[in-house]
Order: sequence, then structure tokens, then C-alpha cells
Amino acid sequence: MMSKLSEKFPKGDKMSFVDWSMQRGGRLFPITFSSHLIQGRSFMNPSILVLSANNALLVLRSGDYRYLRPTNHLKSLTSTGAIQYLYFDKNGTTEPLLISKVSLKVSEGSRVVPIKVTQQFQVELQIDRNLRASTIEDLRISRVDDLIVMLGNIELSSGERRPVLLTSELPKQDQEKIRLQCEVVIDYGGLQQVEKNWVPIESERDKFVRFPFPVQLSSRNKLLSKEKLSFEMFQSNCESMTGLLGSTPLARFREGYLAVVHSKTLGSRKNNHRYWHRCLYYDKNFRVEKVSQPFSFLGYETEFCTGLSIYKNRAYFSFCCNDGLNFILVVDSLKIFSKYLKAISTQK
Repeated sequence: MMSKLSEKFPKGDKMSFVDWSMQRGGRLFPITFSSHLIQGRSFMNPSILVLSANNALLVLRSGDYRYLRPTNHLKSLTSTGAIQYLYFDKNGTTEPLLISKVSLKVSEGSRVVPIKVTQQFQVELQIDRNLRASTIEDLRISRVDDLIVMLGNIELSSGERRPVLLTSELPKQDQEKIRLQCEVVIDYGGLQQVEKNWVPIESERDKFVRFPFPVQLSSRNKLLSKEKLSFEMFQSNCESMTGLLGSTPLARFREGYLAVVHSKTLGSRKNNHRYWHRCLYYDKNFRVEKVSQPFSFLGYETEFCTGLSIYKNRAYFSFCCNDGLNFILVVDSLKIFSKYLKAISTQK
């Protein structure tokens, strides 16, 4: 059983995680885009990889919206229940994602620093012709040595979705094109129709997390399941959670890893749910040692954190609100570790 948390942590109805972070020296970067990049597209669910003190790579899901007629007393079109996702296809060229390099320079004392994405890499996808590149969703970006590693899901010619592992060399200065290689489409017994909740582990080439299972790639088409993580350790005495739905990549920190996991409380109709997040700390054997209570980043019902990168003791979170408002939050990772996370104990 999970031990009682000795300190009350901010939840969405009290203090947001952004407010908590900003009060402790954090910075918030709202993300905007040049008009020539938009041209009918919507960008959402950013994932971040920090390259240096002031520079980072962002990968965002690219799509278009079709707003549906409200049904079942739908109160607001901001709910994902009123949106149908479409891929973006301009002049016959499919662009299911955007990869860009951004600067995170700040002036002293600035706490909220808008950044504008003005350029994108030309992305060349090296994939099998039986895959539909227009359907790549929610790539999480991480790093293994000099390789970029991205894990998301892609549609097969059969219409099923499977996790896909993409790799690329780290871009050099002034590089304009990124060549993404499809390393493997993950397929093994037990996969369901839609498999989205896979994430990479920093510095681990063939290990991933499929919540709640850590798995290891033993060949190009076979995965080995590891120890199952108990759902009990993610249950809080003050907020009942319905299960883990995926997370950011696991970012190396101290002797283990930090990650942000999301869950949701069920709403009155399909897709009308409230999302909650938790910070987790894994040891080197991928056992969860510390966990926060559930929190909201900014108080929106629909929030999705798909990026976490740590550079010189700073944690960089990238997240999206209401499928269109994108942010990067930077906070001292040691403060998160010592003040926000609390140790847990499980029944042996």
C-alpha cells in the first residue's frame, strides 16, 4: 500500500504546477508560430529535447481541425468531443509533424517569455510504403548518444495503429533538413487496436515503457515484457485515478529517471474528461521510488505533457492545453525532487 503523503501538494483547483514552479524561480515560455508555417495547420503536443543552455529541439504534431456539430448538450467547442483530427496535406505533400530548433534565452528577471517558431526542418521520412506517414501522432523525443530517438504511433495499411520508432542524427548548426529513419514498427502479442502510450528512455537504445510495462527490444520484431508496475502506487488518498495513460520520455536524473505521467477522471460523456499529471522518479531498475500528487499545469481540463528534458539540473517540460495552446516550463529539477516528490512504499 502507498504510504500517506505528509504534505498537501497543489492540485488544479488550488494552485497549478506552473504557479508552484514560477514561485520557485521557474520560467514559462508560451509558443507561437509564424504565419507562413501555419497556413491552415494546427500544432499541438510538443515534445522537447534540450541541446544546450539556450537551445532545444521541438517536435509537434501537425494537423487540421474539423469542428463537428455539438451533440448531447455539448457546452463548448473547446472540448475534444467536438473535434475531428485531420492530417495536413498541402499541394499533395503530407506534413504530419513539425520539427524546429528554438532559442530559450531570457533576460534577467523575466518569468514569462513568449517564443516564436519561425523556421522548421525539412523532414524526410524513410518509411515502408505500407505505412501512412500522414497519421504519425504524438511523437516523444529523446536522445541516445548522437541519435535523436522518437516514439509515437503510425497507421498501417490495414488501418491499425502501432508504435513506431524513428531515429535521426543530431542536427548540426545551420542544418536545414532532418532525415528520419523508421527503425521498427512495434508489434507483439497483446497489442490493442490503438497503441499510443509508449515512451523512450534517455540513453537506452532498445528499452521503452509501455504503461504500465517496461519492455526491451530483443530483435527487430520481438519485445520482452519486464516487471509490471503496480497501479496501487499511483493511487492517492485525496484523488482517485483511473489508470496510467502514458507519459513524457524518461529523462536521466541522478541515478535514475524523472517522468511526468498523465491520468484522467471520467466525464459525463466520451472525451469529456479532466486530465491530471504526476511527477515520478524511477530508480535505475525502473522501479518508482517517488511520486507527486495529481496536478494541473494551468487549470485546463484537457492538458497533455509530452516532453521532458533535463539539462544541468534544469527540467524542461513541454505541454499543450486544449489541443492548441503550447508551452515550455523550466524549473530547477532539484527543487522538484526535494520539494514536490515524496517517497512511496509498496507492500512487498
